[in-house]
Amino acid sequence: MSIIGKIIDRHIEKRRLKIHGAFRKKLKNETPSIIANNCFGTMVYHHLGLRFMSPTVNLFIRKEEYLQFISNLRGYLDAEMTEVTDDGTKYPVGELICGGKSVRIYGMHYKSFDELKDKWNERKKRMDFNNLFIVLTTLVFTKNDAEVFDDLPYENKLVITGTSECDRPYITFHKVLKDESYDIGKFVQYESRFSTKKPMDDIDYVGFLNGKK
Repeated sequence: MSIIGKIIDRHIEKRRLKIHGAFRKKLKNETPSIIANNCFGTMVYHHLGLRFMSPTVNLFIRKEEYLQFISNLRGYLDAEMTEVTDDGTKYPVGELICGGKSVRIYGMHYKSFDELKDKWNERKKRMDFNNLFIVLTTLVFTKNDAEVFDDLPYENKLVITGTSECDRPYITFHKVLKDESYDIGKFVQYESRFSTKKPMDDIDYVGFLNGKK
């Protein structure tokens, strides 16, 4: 990389840090337990410089199984994670079974199943059910999905989506999620080397964690 390129990168990084530093100054709740279906929660923790108070870090859970997971959160957190070897992925996959129903945990940022399981068990001990935040990021949010969310006994719920079959106060729309071919993983990534914000930064996640309605 050229000297000019390095200078540009340092400048962009400073601007990124300044933006997330401004977010941190507004944050009042520094110990949230964020239960997310993908890396949205992980990046919120990173941006705000917070300790991981949730096991759902550096991984993803498919929407249907995530809805099942949060519907019986304590039950699945009490379940022993076992290894899945037939999923066809290149990264470790764990499985939780509760009430005869399976939820698979895709550890795409972990090197081994043992690492995934150890971190899962370590972080779930930090869970605070009195400071819990449920976050689902999905391209489409259906009426059936809403029925699950409506029944959740948790006050702090957020759905980030591009399309919804219903209207709920906990739903937030984002334009990039309207494209069904959109790689949802890019929602938490910088769009280019020169970007200073990510699509996820359009979401007022600080306000959400502070209890803003």
